[in-house]
Amino acid sequence: MGEPLQLLIPKTTTVPWNTALLRLRIPDIDASGPLAFSGGTTPIVNWILSSESGSLIASGSQLTASNIGASKGAGATYSFLSKNGLTLDGTGITFSDFYTSNCPGKSDCTLKLSISAPLTLASTTSPLAPYLEYQFSAGTAVVPLQYATITTQGYSAGFQKSITRSIRQQTSSEAADFTVFQ
Repeated sequence: MGEPLQLLIPKTTTVPWNTALLRLRIPDIDASGPLAFSGGTTPIVNWILSSESGSLIASGSQLTASNIGASKGAGATYSFLSKNGLTLDGTGITFSDFYTSNCPGKSDCTLKLSISAPLTLASTTSPLAPYLEYQFSAGTAVVPLQYATITTQGYSAGFQKSITRSIRQQTSSEAADFTVFQ
């Protein structure tokens, strides 16, 4: 289903989850108009918040088709603040409680979003969406960004040179500053 999106949240950063919003939407690749998912309450995107001391896995609070906006729109918003999850030992806790007790000032955390089901569209002309577009905002606070790894290789006089760089993604679509993940 593609590689997951991972946002690194340094321990020196405190994300105000009361204002933080995630927007997901379907890309309009062929400019045919608004597209929507079929399935309504089927979980499509799963989230995991991890720190050095443990992980919190979405439990009944995965993102569903109704959390993902149609193409051409701003995208439906999703707030992590009061979402429920399970720790690795099976303890139920909210996202904000786990974040507060494990992340700021204690350890770097990673928020991972993974596509967990086929991106089935309601349209008959295009049965599957190839990827989702996302936008993460937290008011005026600094938002953790995803890094893209670019690797290039070249040959000269029989020698091979390989260069790898991590580049912070600003955007890959000019529409509302959405970033693409696959």
